Amino acid sequence: MEERRRRRAGAATLMLLAAGLPALEAACLYRAGLSSIAGMAPQATAPPPFGVYHDLRWVFVYHHSWAALGGALAALVVFRTVLNTALVMLAWPPGPARPPLRRLVTSNALCVVLLVVILSPWVTLAAMGAATSLSWFVLSSLLPLVLLALVVNRGGIVPGWWRHPPSPVSVGIAVLTFLSLTAGSTAVSAAPGMCCVAAAFATGLVNAGLWAWLVRTVATRPKPVIPAFVTPLAIALVPALILGIGSQIIGLQQAPPDPSVNSINADHLTAAHGRQVIYLQGYGSSYTGTKMSGYPSALHFTFYSYRGQYADGAPLPYGPNATHQSLRVLADRLAQQVDTVHRRSGRTLAIVAQSEGTFIARTYLRDHPHPPVDTLVLLSPLVRPARIYYPPRAADSGWGLGLGWEMRMLTALSRLKTGSTVSADEPFVRSVMNNGPWYRNMMLCPVPGTRVVAFLPTASAAAVPPGHLSDVTTIEVEALHGTLSARQDNRRDITAVLTGKPIDTAELTAYRFVQWAAAGWQVPPLPLSYVPSWHAAAVPDSALDDADGCTAHSALSGPAKEH
Repeated sequence: MEERRRRRAGAATLMLLAAGLPALEAACLYRAGLSSIAGMAPQATAPPPFGVYHDLRWVFVYHHSWAALGGALAALVVFRTVLNTALVMLAWPPGPARPPLRRLVTSNALCVVLLVVILSPWVTLAAMGAATSLSWFVLSSLLPLVLLALVVNRGGIVPGWWRHPPSPVSVGIAVLTFLSLTAGSTAVSAAPGMCCVAAAFATGLVNAGLWAWLVRTVATRPKPVIPAFVTPLAIALVPALILGIGSQIIGLQQAPPDPSVNSINADHLTAAHGRQVIYLQGYGSSYTGTKMSGYPSALHFTFYSYRGQYADGAPLPYGPNATHQSLRVLADRLAQQVDTVHRRSGRTLAIVAQSEGTFIARTYLRDHPHPPVDTLVLLSPLVRPARIYYPPRAADSGWGLGLGWEMRMLTALSRLKTGSTVSADEPFVRSVMNNGPWYRNMMLCPVPGTRVVAFLPTASAAAVPPGHLSDVTTIEVEALHGTLSARQDNRRDITAVLTGKPIDTAELTAYRFVQWAAAGWQVPPLPLSYVPSWHAAAVPDSALDDADGCTAHSALSGPAKEH
């Protein structure tokens, strides 16, 4: 009877600990105005590696110096070691002898240190998603996280766990843990007000069940006679995976223009009847400068050049590296091209911009008031970028100091394979970092005198935290980032916008759901007031809660500052 009572007390304590910490974190985030990232809370007590992934994202964003980073990492190791040891002890099943406390603590400490090392590149990749709002980074950080979970979720439960391959049951538990945490992020993010605390508590109870199941599976499984070092082998493949994923992301951004982009002009804009349109391609694009045939004489469609114009006003050819320039420089070049087209035609014109091109177009419309532009079409706009910060290379302090250097190492690795000049310190990236408040709040805000329509790919929602999204017309498209111009149905909608025809602007549905589900896998945002150079202490912050950042228009509408 006494043994049964003790087991019940242990199970109750396990549930209270596993559910109470996520609920406490959700409550603190809500009270602190960080409700957009409350979906992270269920991961606070998740089995490895998800608990360490949760902690490491906070540490990488919220440190101001090397000493602070070192202290935070030490605190992470101590906290996670104690918590995981307690959860293992509470979840230990009757029957098999539990390892001595000292061995459990040592095993968990070594596991946590190992996870900090092997997870840091993927945390950095997720942080790149917060810096750019590019969903490729967030989605690419999840694949290695889940693959690692398949082999390391047993970490710390028994000494020497890494010497033996995972069982099918433990692999299944790892997959269920990821799905549970994603569902928990959805529930917490979608819950109104303080109901997010109850949702986090419920997901924490699921964590308790997963811990009990996992510990029982590992503790009662017979050890194989011959060790199979599957786990070390899987971990050893991580650097190769980093290089492969990094080069693939940059390759996607630096692919030559899709020939179907040209067919937007030739095949689908013929109804524009002389409409003047400037098309801005995205990051890593290129333009040959060759005149494109097949256009009706009434249609005047021009590609924007990242290098500027010839003396006669024709756009200069450019290669992928030309897209790495400062946004202020690129916006001034767009202004020159707009003036050329407007002067020659005597008409107002439209701008169609994709990905990085949306940054350029929005910067141009901010820095050049009363432009001869009556329509702006944003394809795959980068919504709420600059949610983190890292200082320039020469700085020896500043929020995200260590994160910035890991970004530099990852981009250097990617250059080994691609030959690109992409860098964490290139002028384009620093333009976004230096003007974080404006780009974070204003990408989907109205422009006086200009109709703004945004086409939002559903997959891009993975990089956008929940909250107030847009004050302009939005069209949800079931697609990946940067692929909209190649789809025939999207071309028809773009044509309709440019010719003033009605379009379907139904309420965003799948986009919102993806936002809720992905919120738990993003990095936490850094409040605008934390970065002195941003001078945004009193500015509404749409990345933290449901604030409407567009209300800050008058405070943030000055020219870009370049440092």
